[in-house]
Amino acid sequence: MNDTASPAASAAYLKTMRFRQLLFTWSGPAFVVVFFIGLILFMGFVPPQSPLSSGQQIADVYIDNLTNIRIGIVLCCLSASGMMTWGAVIAARTKRTEREFPVYTYTQIASMGVGVMVGVFCFVIFAIAAFRPDEIAPDITRMLNDLGWFLFLFDVGPFIVWMIAVGLAILTNESDHSIMPRWAGYFSLWCAAGEAPAVLILFFKDGPFAFNGLIGFWLPLIAFFAWIVVLSFAMHKQITATK
Repeated sequence: MNDTASPAASAAYLKTMRFRQLLFTWSGPAFVVVFFIGLILFMGFVPPQSPLSSGQQIADVYIDNLTNIRIGIVLCCLSASGMMTWGAVIAARTKRTEREFPVYTYTQIASMGVGVMVGVFCFVIFAIAAFRPDEIAPDITRMLNDLGWFLFLFDVGPFIVWMIAVGLAILTNESDHSIMPRWAGYFSLWCAAGEAPAVLILFFKDGPFAFNGLIGFWLPLIAFFAWIVVLSFAMHKQITATK
């Protein structure tokens, strides 16, 4: 902002910047709401189908609820853009705290980009499974369904790196600009740890570590979406408190 700008112009500029930050901040919870409407209310995919289900059982899930599943897939794909705008405002706030080498900022942007791509692609796979489930072999539908859930859960690396980058950016910040309260940094690291057990779905088809189990599905799911919602409230409070 130009130092010669009038106080009124400066106030208007700050108000605009604050509105943009808040708009992008609340795109995160909006993404969560729309995403779960699609995944739960329309698709009925929470909890996921058992990995032990036969091909015909999985095909019947798609055939019997085909229209709703397709609508849910569309909602989930469209809502994923909220991850980009939400992540962008955190990265922008982090950038203000770093000087010559904004590694936390660039790590967040890269991880967010890969994460969004993977998230969208997993619903592209579900969309292919829902395209002609009554015309292809049930085992193919089951394979596509498995692939969709593996993309949804197994590929947690980018999300873990994203959470760690945000957490460390908050905890190591020594500048005059605040990203979020320090507790939000610790919360990010805990959520990153909660994502890690998702890789165990490769080894189990039943029980808590399977992709419909407590550790394989529920823990990573809750960790990720709690991270978005909790950090959104923390960031809202930080933005509105900034003069």
